Amino acid sequence: GNTFAIYGNVGPSYGGFDVYIEGEKADTVTLSGGAANSKRVYTSSDLGDGSHIVEIKCNNGSADIDGIALWK
Repeated sequence: GNTFAIYGNVGPSYGGFDVYIEGEKADTVTLSGGAANSKRVYTSSDLGDGSHIVEIKCNNGSADIDGIALWK
């Protein structure tokens, strides 16, 4: 796919994570705040055709990721 989204739970007991695309830090996502389940917490820009390397690394406390969606 050309674009992806990360869905996760948000709440006061969660920390956050960093998103890396092709080895470069793309964004920091904070999951603390008002409680919400299966919320879209990150959407990538258009990555172009082809294969891509995506890494998700916890940076502060825990992260509860429900899913990742890909689309073209």
